[in-house]
Amino acid sequence: MIDLIHGDCLDVMRGFDSESVDCIMTDPPYGILNH
Repeated sequence: MIDLIHGDCLDVMRGFDSESVDCIMTDPPYGILNH
């Protein structure tokens, strides 16, 4: 089963049970390495 959750990561992750996440995939903003 896959659950996709969209939101502010700090707000969303506060609601997770301890040791309940196997993987987190992110897409950082374009050009972030140039700063």
